[in-house]
Amino acid sequence: MKLCRRLLRVDAARLCLVAAALMLIALLIVGCGYSPWSRGQYQRSVALPYEFDDLIQELRKSKYEIIMDNNSSLPIFSVQGQVVLLDDERIEVYAYKNERIANQAATTISADGFSITFITDTGVHGAREIDWVAAPHFYKKGSLIVLYVGDKQDITTLLVKILGTQFAGR
Repeated sequence: MKLCRRLLRVDAARLCLVAAALMLIALLIVGCGYSPWSRGQYQRSVALPYEFDDLIQELRKSKYEIIMDNNSSLPIFSVQGQVVLLDDERIEVYAYKNERIANQAATTISADGFSITFITDTGVHGAREIDWVAAPHFYKKGSLIVLYVGDKQDITTLLVKILGTQFAGR
């Protein structure tokens, strides 16, 4: 009986020693930068997409008064746009469910911005030719497509600063 107790104590001590050694090895691996989190491998899945509120927050930092306009946007995409006034200059913001869908929508716009291809529910392809009152400027960032029709250099400069180079338009 004494021998059984002695063996059990030795086995329990060994088990604790092995567990402690494994914990120490795990801590060393994580502490030395071998964790996928420490290498930034998972940061992309954690990053939040660029969305409408992000754009408005950036626009509010500019010199312009930002007004959310209740007027309808142009019916040129599959989503309803939101009209935003920068003082008296109008931009239209089209927010898609995700970046992939926004990228697909961006491919429907011609390089000069004067034509938008569409597919109807019945599968018929077509194109809308648009006669803008001024030069169109299309920008895309994240799940947003932004349209500015105008010629004010300070507006286009601001939009390039926030959204990057326009992908279509003049």
